[in-house]
Amino acid sequence: MRYRCAKLSFFHEKRSDCLFKCAHNGFHLTAFLHDKCACLTEDEKVLFQRVDPVECEVSCVDEWDMSCGGLSGQVSIYKTPLVDKRCETIRLGEKGQFKKVMLASFPGSGNTWARYVIERATGFFTGAVANDSSLFNGGFLGEFEDQDAGTTILVKAHRNIKEQDGAVLLIRNPYDAILAEFNRNHGGGHTGHAQKEAFYARNTKELWPQKEKRSWYPLVLDQAQRWYLIYSRYLSNTPDIQVIYFEEMKDNLGPSMRRVVDFLDAPGEGLP
Repeated sequence: MRYRCAKLSFFHEKRSDCLFKCAHNGFHLTAFLHDKCACLTEDEKVLFQRVDPVECEVSCVDEWDMSCGGLSGQVSIYKTPLVDKRCETIRLGEKGQFKKVMLASFPGSGNTWARYVIERATGFFTGAVANDSSLFNGGFLGEFEDQDAGTTILVKAHRNIKEQDGAVLLIRNPYDAILAEFNRNHGGGHTGHAQKEAFYARNTKELWPQKEKRSWYPLVLDQAQRWYLIYSRYLSNTPDIQVIYFEEMKDNLGPSMRRVVDFLDAPGEGLP
């Protein structure tokens, strides 16, 4: 990650000692730059830009297998042992407690990350139209709730749902969203990357003999139209709607979450 905003007060300390010192002083995060570290906490005044992990190539002085920043000013961010009490209690609502409000997006738009931060901002689990056992096993405990039960504060959907009471519409640059979904579908998982051959392959059977997968060019032509249809239908047919942008969430998460919390009339237990 590269530091973008506000000043960090660095001091010389071993990585392990710094983690515990910052935790003792009430900080949830530490930033490491070579042989120096700084304590910080997550709020709207501290912004970072994610970079490729290989750019944080400097090893920590006392732990050579751990990264402590890069040669061009990048810093490595680690969580301290301090428990963030804002995020420790997430629960299901009572049956019928919530309206059926969708968290709608094109695949690859950061829906899983948005669910994660919304759950911690509101204190309530989110659900989904299409259930994913890997997400449930990863801690999204509202994943298998009945979408009409009213026990989850939002219901994830990647398509237009006609019978609903409103929507939080998560929009991402279509190129980035389609690329992220392509990576996920071609062996990279939720955060990985497809092999480069997948981007220019003409005969996909050579790469995936057991599966029917499309290479980059034909997929883009189809998915660009799908991206447009998902958002245009929600914007045209859903009177009660809140739009948030993935790029704005990355740059300034606090205000985006405040808009969602206010739209849902939720308590905002996890907001600073």
